[in-house]
Amino acid sequence: MCTPAESTADQAPAAAARSWRLPAEPGALRALRRAGLAAMNEWGVPEDVREDAAVVLHELAMNAVVHATTPIVVEVYPPTRSRPSVLVEVLDASPELPRRRFPGDDGESGRGLAIVDDLTERRWGWTPDGRGKRVWAYVPCRTLVE
Repeated sequence: MCTPAESTADQAPAAAARSWRLPAEPGALRALRRAGLAAMNEWGVPEDVREDAAVVLHELAMNAVVHATTPIVVEVYPPTRSRPSVLVEVLDASPELPRRRFPGDDGESGRGLAIVDDLTERRWGWTPDGRGKRVWAYVPCRTLVE
């Protein structure tokens, strides 16, 4: 859902989370995607969920790099019994809120949040954090990972 919501960091297990600090450079995103996929593989996340979460991770990080133009922090949390979803969070220093765009059929950009909307079943949003914002998304894991 595309509205402000409560902070999600308190709801996820910190011990297993992965966190990366990245410069505001699109070139850093390829390594981020690989690292995110490796972490989710370690956690035993099913391949289809890993792929969806990697797309969400990339789209949210790309939006932050392009629109915030500040270094970003990306955090990924494994599914749990109480939260059967991979949680992706991207923190940046821009106060500008994410907004979904509706490009025409010929548009070459502006589809990122629409993709996130679909892959998360509309379970995404943002939380202001005093220095900017935290954009979060839940990628559903239909099979519980033990």
